[in-house]
Amino acid sequence: MLGILTLLGELFELLTGAWSAHRVGASKLAVMAATGMAVIGAIAGTYLLPMFPAISTLFGAVLGAGFGSILGDRWAGRCWSGSLQAGKGAAIGRLWGGIGKIVVAIAMWLITLGAIMWP
Repeated sequence: MLGILTLLGELFELLTGAWSAHRVGASKLAVMAATGMAVIGAIAGTYLLPMFPAISTLFGAVLGAGFGSILGDRWAGRCWSGSLQAGKGAAIGRLWGGIGKIVVAIAMWLITLGAIMWP
């Protein structure tokens, strides 16, 4: 059950970020760059602020998604205003995806606690 919830949380986060960027007109290259840069940003955020791992990881992923989307759109030849709009969409989508993943993690914690307390 926990494995399925883990996969669902990851899938939700990934799809929310990609859908949000695509919804505001990001190119396919921007969506792929946003996804890759979100992973890099999450790892960097975790190491830059290790005192607050959940917050710093989410913050790094949000910044990485926005920056990656902007880079991908600029590389695809899109204008600055469109690229910035798509970057904002990717960042907001990644934020909501991360929040959703935290909710799934809390549910997993409660399921585990219930299994320990009431076998």
